[in-house]
Amino acid sequence: MNLEELKKLADEWANNPACHDKFRKDPITYMRKRGFQVDGEDKLRFEQLGKLSDNEIEDRINKGTC
Repeated sequence: MNLEELKKLADEWANNPACHDKFRKDPITYMRKRGFQVDGEDKLRFEQLGKLSDNEIEDRINKGTC
């Protein structure tokens, strides 16, 4: 995931709380529907993110460690 994609995700997460449940339910589909390339290591990371709390996800997005 490149920096531009990460910024887009951070913006959506911060400005659209309604997306949190959709992301958590199926993070890979959520990301792909928004045009993100999610393969390999990114896929594994996002599958794990779906199991975290909103605050934990936000922290990882903001730190660029998602």
